[in-house]
Amino acid sequence: MKRSWLAFVLVLFGPGMARAETIYASWIHYAPGGVPPLTRFDSATPELQEDPFSETPLLGPYSLDFDLVTGQLWGFNYFECNITCPPSPPPVIIDLETGTPTNPQLPGFLASTFEGRDTDIDPVTRELRYFSSDGDNGTYSLDSLQWQFGTPLKVSFGAAAVAHRPPGGGTIGVETYAIGRLRGQPAGSPWYHLVRIGGPEGNPPVSSGEVTVIAPIDLEAERLWFDISQSGEAYLAVLLPYDPPGEENKLYSVDLSTGALDFLGVIAMPAGSGGASFLSGIAAAPSGPGDGILAIPALSPFGAALFALVLALAALVGPLRRAPARRHFSGRNSS
Repeated sequence: MKRSWLAFVLVLFGPGMARAETIYASWIHYAPGGVPPLTRFDSATPELQEDPFSETPLLGPYSLDFDLVTGQLWGFNYFECNITCPPSPPPVIIDLETGTPTNPQLPGFLASTFEGRDTDIDPVTRELRYFSSDGDNGTYSLDSLQWQFGTPLKVSFGAAAVAHRPPGGGTIGVETYAIGRLRGQPAGSPWYHLVRIGGPEGNPPVSSGEVTVIAPIDLEAERLWFDISQSGEAYLAVLLPYDPPGEENKLYSVDLSTGALDFLGVIAMPAGSGGASFLSGIAAAPSGPGDGILAIPALSPFGAALFALVLALAALVGPLRRAPARRHFSGRNSS
């Protein structure tokens, strides 16, 4: 049995067996009638959408993030415009049973500050981190409801998306990562770079303004959304142009130490959208009961077949090994 269980462990936790996690997605629809504004999918199969909130009124557009302290799903304004803009909608908390958004009271919060950015909530302090194109480095606290500003970023960097790696997700302290554009790059340079703001394990803190450029992100995306799950897995969703003319959303995992991307699949558009939709946000669900991280790692078709074979062999080998022992025992007693 030991060999069978060893094989079982190798199948479950061997190389390439990434965890499957539930990811929520919000959408912008060109033709909103009857199209779900909030969906979810499994990170192992992003081409298979669930539309659990198809009756919910249009939400957004909002970027999404889970507050790991409270377990609530938040939506933050993701509207972009190049002419006179309507007032920015305030943040919302989205009911995970019904998909209904409610507006919390956040005095002093400026929704326009986060326009066109993928926003993330610090998993310990519950602060929203803000990096401006001019280097501003600030936070708005969902606890104290106040702004604070630290040292401006020491590298000229325009953050398009921010994500925090929680403690326990490969680190002891919170680490803050961002994907965006380095200023002053020569023509032909990569569009985006992955950076860490603050030091490893959060020392020095983000408020120090320290920036470590990790690597270029090898994508020319029109828009991108970035999140790090409670398990420490980093996900990048991007809106990419493709030929024939049109657009599609793709999901990647990101190696936070090298910036390397692993393509996970095309994110299916919601049913009924007719291809006239694009993402406005993603958020990896926290672990625990319900629609969070699945209990076991996802298996490839080969891994699933091997897993079934291991279980079958274990069922056969166990009785065969026990049978001789019982005969020996009986023979000894009869003597």
